[in-house]
Amino acid sequence: MSALTARGIVLLVTGIVVSSPLAHADQPTESGREAMSASTGSQVRGSRAASDGEASPRSHPALRSELLAMVERDQTVRGRINAEGETPELLEEESRIDWRNTARMKPILDEFGWPTQSMVGKDGARAAWLLAMHADHDTKFQRRCLKLMKSALERGEASALHMAYLTDRVRTREGKPQVYGTQYGVIDGVRRYFPIEDLNQVEKRRAEVGLPPLGEYRELPKSLVITMGKPRPAPAQRGGQSEREAMYYRYLEFASLVKGGSIEPHWMADGSSFWYADGAPENTVIYKVDPKANTKTLMFDAARLRQVLTALRRHEPPHLGLPFSEFTFVDENEHAVKFAAAGEQFVLRLDTYKICRAPALSEAETN
Repeated sequence: MSALTARGIVLLVTGIVVSSPLAHADQPTESGREAMSASTGSQVRGSRAASDGEASPRSHPALRSELLAMVERDQTVRGRINAEGETPELLEEESRIDWRNTARMKPILDEFGWPTQSMVGKDGARAAWLLAMHADHDTKFQRRCLKLMKSALERGEASALHMAYLTDRVRTREGKPQVYGTQYGVIDGVRRYFPIEDLNQVEKRRAEVGLPPLGEYRELPKSLVITMGKPRPAPAQRGGQSEREAMYYRYLEFASLVKGGSIEPHWMADGSSFWYADGAPENTVIYKVDPKANTKTLMFDAARLRQVLTALRRHEPPHLGLPFSEFTFVDENEHAVKFAAAGEQFVLRLDTYKICRAPALSEAETN
């Protein structure tokens, strides 16, 4: 997950499709970035993730080696960010590694299901969990991982601690209260937690999964930065408010921006507009919402896009709407997007609707 440091404030928000400038889980580091602690299984960027001194059975050694190699790349770039700072180049590399790891994890889950301890050892299972935790760009994938992990846990093949962290990760991304209290911010050395469901029972739930007592509970105040999507500042929206406070209120008021169900917002470069997909997969449309102007407009001309894509591929896309429900901007000005359809990657210019196939990853990048 890409992160942005806000000096003096550290906060983990995994709410909705959220990258947070304030990234934390149950054990912080001085830098505020998250990695994996081998002793507790908690996420604290920067420590080495692949070591596990305990012997455990490994029926799939090749898969274990691949998972550990993926986590090694994950942890290497995060270690560099901790040491060198959050440069645009390193943050871009971090994002690229996360996307690449998630893309590889999907066929792994298709073939093997959740990598269990008997398949890949405790260190391999821990690596799979960390890769899921860092897939904040793909909420559906994280939900799938959680479902498979819970099933493995019922068979004694997964870590209850890992399940607790991923549960809270997914719930905060969905704007729901967390269950175990693993997601919190640190302000001037004091923990401030995201809302917790049934707070009176949280210590019991934590003990059941091996988490230490929560201690004194302090909920996050309404004066923190929460960046939705890309880590960008937002303009103040209320008289007398700082940008940080305005960003937080924007998060609190998210439910009022869209009526009629649960959506996944992706915030845009202006810091206030966002897009979301609806009607997938049969009749997918993507809307852009501008809360300032109180407008909701179609972001893509589906008929025009299908026409240029059909001309390029010589095959008409399936269904009736857009052939994708997720995309990424390929430039800072948000003039072009990259999306996947029919097993291929494409780049589309939004002003001209010129389309081309996206360059494939090099052999070195896929290994």
